[in-house]
Amino acid sequence: MHLDDYDIDKLRYLVVQYLDNNASLARDEDQHNKLLIKGGFSNEEHHIALAAVKEKILQEIAFNLSQSYVSNESNEDASLTHLGVFKNVYRAFVQNQKYELLPLFYNHDLTKKSYLFFSNSDIRDYFFETYKKFLQKDSLSIDDIFLQYSKDTNARYFKLFPVYEKIMFLSSKLS
Repeated sequence: MHLDDYDIDKLRYLVVQYLDNNASLARDEDQHNKLLIKGGFSNEEHHIALAAVKEKILQEIAFNLSQSYVSNESNEDASLTHLGVFKNVYRAFVQNQKYELLPLFYNHDLTKKSYLFFSNSDIRDYFFETYKKFLQKDSLSIDDIFLQYSKDTNARYFKLFPVYEKIMFLSSKLS
């Protein structure tokens, strides 16, 4: 599976639609299916676009966490501030979606720690430990999270990361 095998403009269109209308498309499955059918999008194009959107969201999360970490590093209450910032992120995901934060810390097949979202390993490791603490409070183990992730149909498309930038960059080059 390579991005070159797909129509980049179609993928970009889907990504933009998902980002612009993500709330309404997520709530209305009929509307979502009509968009896919009307546009002639394949199931794979749908999953690639979803992976790109998820990647963009994870980029924003990692950026905000990193900013908080760096800007509060010398603050006496830094760890409380970090916990508060992470808590807001963590709570945005319902119980059965907590695994969607895993790509912040691991590569697509969960074989090694990732540097895709956090360039600083100290920051990544700090928030991974925080993530595990929050999971524990919710009676979830990291093994449960790994299992949920492995069952996610869309996770196999994460090997295309960084797909969001590729789609947006290639599409603008083709235009």
